Amino acid sequence: MKKKSLALFLFLCLAFSLSSCSILGTKKPEVPRNNVETTTENKTTIEPEETTTGSKETTTGPKETTTGPKETTTVPKETTTVPKETTTGPVETITEDVPPTTSIIYDEPEYKDFSYYSNKDMEANVNYQMNYKPKDGYVGDIMPYYENGTYYIFYLKDQGSSFNHSIYLVETKDFLHYVDKGEVLKASYDASAQDNWIGTGSVCKVDDTYYFFYTGHNENNSIHERIMVATSKNDLYHFNKLDGVYIDPKPGLSKRDFRDPDVTYDKAKNCFYLTITTNPTSGGAVIVKYTIKKDFSNYSYDTIVYRDTMGFWNLECSDTFKINDTWYLSYSGQDDTLFVAKAKSQFLGYGNSTYGPAVRIEGDYFYAPKAVSNGEDTYFVGWARRKARPDDGQNEAWAGNILAMKVCQREDDSLYLAPIDGLNSYFKYYHKLENTSLELHEMTSKKIDRIYESFMISGDFTFNGKEDFGFILGLNKNDSNLGHIRISPKNNKIEFVVNNFDKIETQVTANLKENTKYHFTLVGEGSIYVLYIDGIGSITCRYYGKISSDFGLFGSGSDIYLSNLVMKIRS
Repeated sequence: MKKKSLALFLFLCLAFSLSSCSILGTKKPEVPRNNVETTTENKTTIEPEETTTGSKETTTGPKETTTGPKETTTVPKETTTVPKETTTGPVETITEDVPPTTSIIYDEPEYKDFSYYSNKDMEANVNYQMNYKPKDGYVGDIMPYYENGTYYIFYLKDQGSSFNHSIYLVETKDFLHYVDKGEVLKASYDASAQDNWIGTGSVCKVDDTYYFFYTGHNENNSIHERIMVATSKNDLYHFNKLDGVYIDPKPGLSKRDFRDPDVTYDKAKNCFYLTITTNPTSGGAVIVKYTIKKDFSNYSYDTIVYRDTMGFWNLECSDTFKINDTWYLSYSGQDDTLFVAKAKSQFLGYGNSTYGPAVRIEGDYFYAPKAVSNGEDTYFVGWARRKARPDDGQNEAWAGNILAMKVCQREDDSLYLAPIDGLNSYFKYYHKLENTSLELHEMTSKKIDRIYESFMISGDFTFNGKEDFGFILGLNKNDSNLGHIRISPKNNKIEFVVNNFDKIETQVTANLKENTKYHFTLVGEGSIYVLYIDGIGSITCRYYGKISSDFGLFGSGSDIYLSNLVMKIRS
């Protein structure tokens, strides 16, 4: 009996011991990562009174992959003030508290070493996802349309399989991942056809029919550019051109430049309104309004909506859209960049006058964007300009990669551009920085980290002084053609400069104040770099051959402070 009791006692002790080990060895749940994504109908209906191919080459140069170890760092409690980006009201300020026990898992993915590639091979081997481009060509003028959670990005395809800028389509739900749907509207092979070449247009839906207004271009015809129409029943993939339907320039308007129709459907009056960019015989570039009957039995010229005052040849890819109670008209000054004017009504501007004045809100490397809204947020989708060849000494060329930015409204109804939602989920991996804060007090530079194929770094900066400072790309490259994203407080500008500051590639206006904390985000994918400053705006840059080199902070004598640096990379 005693032996049985002893055996039972030993058995119970062993069971308790094993249970305790199991409990103590239970895996600790991971801290969830911040993954904010925002995903109604497109601007197609208003109520009355309301309203170049290079073939892709691969390299045989050596490639390396590196996998870093996982590390976990406990982040102390911080309080960060961030301007809230919103399109539904004035800019607010919110405060985010980081819990004292929040852990960041530094999990380095495999990555490709690009340091052995030439500029040409580097560009050919970049996996452009967020900044989509077709493998056999480039993205030209974009015509975005939104419906039921999906953004349909129609674009003029340059080079490759495209004949004379035929229209192709990609779809996205987040501006981060794109699905190629191929060609949807082909330019005519007939050399005498009006749409032997195709130009920009726009899409709207009426009942179960989609209407695609686009530009037919043929320099062999007496009227070089006319507005044409194609329709599709029930889907956005099979458009058929309407024979004999043309909208022409009235006498006194240019027969050479009459293009880029932007359509709005008026349900109450059963008609379409088009804004069209053109040139009158005198007075400079204008955006005009036409009214077209829904059955295309008649159309009429109405008025000039906007007149250029800056000397541009054309005001390309114009658009009208509304945020809160303010209407905006956007366009790209030919060979320049995005301008926006505001008004209180869609077509009349202030009272009976036209829109104006227009304000430039980006630089030369963000071109031909048009607005698209999901009913809550508004985005500009355009293309990041490229060079004729992947060489910074080359001239700029037409077409490039898709680039989308979020449109934010300030309290005075002016606009600025911010990063799209969802970047935290796109850049999945935290990359451990040697320093999460930097200071400069003299003319010098300091390395921050390496340039990856696709990366994002964010943080805060303050400065004291009027001397230039900013980010330097290709810090360890042994050449004189270093790129500098230069913030110039004394000139109220942000510039991208190369050739040891000799050449200004692009610039934007930015009024930054000393001893004020600003939050920034620098996003890079391939040769495209975009710097965002919350509440201020953005500047887009194109800079070749710098992946796998270093980037850092430079200063020219002012006191510069960087803090709260966080870097993330895409697998």
